[in-house]
Amino acid sequence: MEVGTLRAILRKHRVWANIQPDVRMLKTRGEIGRALSADEQHRLLIAVKNVRSRSLYPAVLLSLHTGLRNAELRHLRWRQIDFLEKQLIVGKSKTAGGEGRVIPLSETAFSVLHEWRREFPDAAPAHYVFPTERYGLAGEEGYLEGKVVPYAIDPTKPIGSWKVAWTAARTAAKVDCRWHDMRHTFVSRLAESQASDATIMSLAGHLSRKMMERYSHTRAEAKRAAISRSEERRVG
Repeated sequence: MEVGTLRAILRKHRVWANIQPDVRMLKTRGEIGRALSADEQHRLLIAVKNVRSRSLYPAVLLSLHTGLRNAELRHLRWRQIDFLEKQLIVGKSKTAGGEGRVIPLSETAFSVLHEWRREFPDAAPAHYVFPTERYGLAGEEGYLEGKVVPYAIDPTKPIGSWKVAWTAARTAAKVDCRWHDMRHTFVSRLAESQASDATIMSLAGHLSRKMMERYSHTRAEAKRAAISRSEERRVG
């Protein structure tokens, strides 16, 4: 994709033809990720509670229960969360289909957001749910006990990245995955519940044809398993 962007620039300046014979375009990676097993999710959730970033746990849990992309999560504002209706509205998204979609909150997602909101008693609707902040040891007691506390919190700016904390958590949990795999986990659960393609698209936003084929297969496997269980009960 990077070479493709460079090619477009060179074409505009009429110089691509001069080097085209010497350029070999690389194949674009086509994997779409995977769903995490229940055990992997459990180990990951334990690990994210023990890293320096206090926001990683609610972010990971919310990702697993809403399917939000990393950027959608980082740019989430409090005004997008309706605690009365227990739902959130996605803001700026990677695709037009993803922007503005409404996602009902599970009890787990609602609870973690409610608890996280208590950390910001002065939060305004325009403030970010996951604001930028830094971490350090708390005074003399912190240096003695290793207690980490947040500081330099700016609710008007979204957190830049969870990369360091996320890597540490995955390593501790011994789970080889990407952040985007939590979105796949969410969608896979929808498919296993026999949700229709329209419902999945509505909750997840844009999904490629390849991804929809994967989830159609997951849905078919769930149907076979249900038939098998019903047959076992009938025979017994």
